[in-house]
Amino acid sequence: MKESERKVKGVEVKWIQLAKQGDEEVLTRVVDTYYQQIYQYISRLMEDQMLAQDLTQETFIKMLKALPRYDPKRAKFSTWLYTIATNLCRDYWRKKQPEMMETDDLDILTGGYPGELKKWEVKHLVQDALNILPFRQRIPIYLAYVQGMSYEEIGEICRCPVGTVRSRIHYGLKKLRQWFEKMEVSEKR
Repeated sequence: MKESERKVKGVEVKWIQLAKQGDEEVLTRVVDTYYQQIYQYISRLMEDQMLAQDLTQETFIKMLKALPRYDPKRAKFSTWLYTIATNLCRDYWRKKQPEMMETDDLDILTGGYPGELKKWEVKHLVQDALNILPFRQRIPIYLAYVQGMSYEEIGEICRCPVGTVRSRIHYGLKKLRQWFEKMEVSEKR
């Protein structure tokens, strides 16, 4: 563990200990520190900003209720918080989306983008590409490439072995490559 990571973890542990004791100022600082990260994570997974706001709030409500049971020896606080957010998103999809998109037929999103893409267009294109992935592949790819988390942290969040994380990322990236190749072919037509 790097020195900077030890310092961050030490600060997290102190904050959480104080928050567990009911220190509202520290609790507010914890929420302020993580709110935007969790909101961005959920909004990328769920595609709906209002839903993302609701699930982010629900994440922090669950965090508050579960805080007395949080054990810093088992996981970093941020990993634990991402796990809560991930589980809420997964539960939402199970209830609202009984059948996730599991198809290799990626023709649904090949709408021909212009050759010169602006930054916001690229961002939307990448978001569209991520949205074609099944939830179990989308989460690890987002956590690895957008949040910069290690495979071990992703495994804790997704509650699966590191090998499964690697496999989900590998096959998810393979699907994304295929999708982008189809996009390129459709642009040439």
